[in-house]
Amino acid sequence: MPTAGLTIDLDEVTALALRRLSERWGVPPNEAVKRAVEVAAEPEAKTPTFDALDVFRQLQKAVGLNAESAEAWKAAVVEARR
Repeated sequence: MPTAGLTIDLDEVTALALRRLSERWGVPPNEAVKRAVEVAAEPEAKTPTFDALDVFRQLQKAVGLNAESAEAWKAAVVEARR
């Protein structure tokens, strides 16, 4: 099977995710990329869909942000700028 070389630049978060995936699978990073591409290219592979507002709300919940804490943060920022 012919092979093709590829050089890619990854942001720090993606590079860390690739490193963790590589370690989890016990393979070098290039093999982890190959496996991930193969899985994503399969016809039955589902493209993840998400509602941006839902993701935002999940993030707020994960960090404990609610109306009260948001107002407290806003007041602290206003005070710090004085």
